[in-house]
Amino acid sequence: MSLVDFVVEVVKRNGDTVISQSGSRVVAAVQPILASGATGREYGVEVACQEGRLSAREFGTSFLPNWCPERHINPNGTFCLYWEEAEPLAFATLEDVAFWWGKVLAFLARQGPAERLRRWPGKGDARAHGAEAARAQAEAEEAAATLGPEFTFDLREGRLATSMSRLGGLQRVRLLRDGRRIASVDIRRRTVLTLRSRCRCGEAAVTRLPLCACGQHAGALAVLTLALHRWSRAEAEFFAHFARSGRKCCGTIDDCPLAGWVPSDEPQARRVA
Repeated sequence: MSLVDFVVEVVKRNGDTVISQSGSRVVAAVQPILASGATGREYGVEVACQEGRLSAREFGTSFLPNWCPERHINPNGTFCLYWEEAEPLAFATLEDVAFWWGKVLAFLARQGPAERLRRWPGKGDARAHGAEAARAQAEAEEAAATLGPEFTFDLREGRLATSMSRLGGLQRVRLLRDGRRIASVDIRRRTVLTLRSRCRCGEAAVTRLPLCACGQHAGALAVLTLALHRWSRAEAEFFAHFARSGRKCCGTIDDCPLAGWVPSDEPQARRVA
């Protein structure tokens, strides 16, 4: 079976309708199952099979914006379904295509709630915008996991942010939780200042260990802080690039960076998840 044949078979097995099949493209009518168990609205979806890869876009219906980073729609209208650098997918078998199609269905199931809520549901599960920001996000997630479940939760919930400060000619990045500083990192040395202060992990509330004696937490806290800083800057540059090229906000998501974008040399502290 060809890759196109795999797509046709997976669409039919899912209970959706193949409208047309031509060359390397398949058009289907798709109704995703929502989190409530109800059937969502019917989308027209075009799947393109090119060079052994698959991509999907809306076709024949007009429920989605032509482009919206916050709703994970690429500039060419294709759906941003996964981060290939961290999750390279194969498309050699029917099971491979079925796994990818599951991502299409999950993407479509979230679009209705995103439109109603004017925010992306499950934002903590999404990848950051742009490759550099996504790499920084992955680094921040790994460091947060080292620090414990409290940091993982705070990162997913968008409670962590960074801001720059200068003291005595030294550049520092401050790590903020709900707007309050919990650590400062020397950018040049990539180390946390005041290592003898109590660790910020959950266990330190009981052990009362200083940061320098609490396992690998001093290094993890520095990595987390600097990764968040890079993540914020990279996402700011991602949106600035499109703003400078004349791209406009589609107006369907509140707090979209494009909606209020103004030129700036230094991104402001912002929540990054």
